Amino acid sequence: MEKLHLIKREIKNVTEWTRWVVGDVDNKLWNEIPATIGTNIHWIMGHIVWDKYFHGIVSIFEPEKSFFEKTNILTYQRFYEKGTLPENVLSHKADVNQLSKTLGLVDEEIHKGLSELSDSCLEEATLVHNPIGNTKYDALMWCIKHQMWHIGQIAMIRRILS
Repeated sequence: MEKLHLIKREIKNVTEWTRWVVGDVDNKLWNEIPATIGTNIHWIMGHIVWDKYFHGIVSIFEPEKSFFEKTNILTYQRFYEKGTLPENVLSHKADVNQLSKTLGLVDEEIHKGLSELSDSCLEEATLVHNPIGNTKYDALMWCIKHQMWHIGQIAMIRRILS
């Protein structure tokens, strides 16, 4: 199987799993921070959106202008990048529906960008410095693994809160 085909499939799968794991969580519970976990679903989802934007788009290709017209993705950095606190997202006005919509837009942009790449492009250096790896392949694989890690956290939060 070609690497690019595998990456596309796994990005699609991890997005479906994310939507499934949060699908039946009451919106009111998204801001609850269980003491044993120290984070909440709202922060995790915003963090996934920001991480996919950085590792799956910015590191790989230039996003289309229309992408920025559809979303305020750049405001996500302040609230959701590594090192930010879940308590701080309460002041961010992205609600559950907005987070889900933005995740969908990021995934669409990733799939559009990947459709223009070839397997050989995956070994090229990332377009911006990427702390996870030097190649586009490294950045895309991190996107998948990182999102899976956070799906596990969401599943634990779901269990604690239900």
